[in-house]
Amino acid sequence: MSQDGTYPFYVHGGSYRILKQMGETSPDYASGWKDMIYAAPGSVSELLVKFDQKAVSKSPYMYHCHILKHEDCGMMGQFTVEDNATPYSAPVAV
Repeated sequence: MSQDGTYPFYVHGGSYRILKQMGETSPDYASGWKDMIYAAPGSVSELLVKFDQKAVSKSPYMYHCHILKHEDCGMMGQFTVEDNATPYSAPVAV
């Protein structure tokens, strides 16, 4: 975790634009395509995600925090990207 309490959160298999970060509209310098965002405990960020290929249940994508202790405590998971899938909201950082 950094000195300001944020930590690096990474999504495999896609790139995204940060629409809101920790509840605030993203600054201009953060407007490009990303694969990592800094998250803070209890915060919510909004991402516009682009996936170049599907990820079905046999080969899902993965998300995780880059701090190993956080991964060990559950900040790591898998998800699928399919046609006609039910919309899903990602977990909130705690």
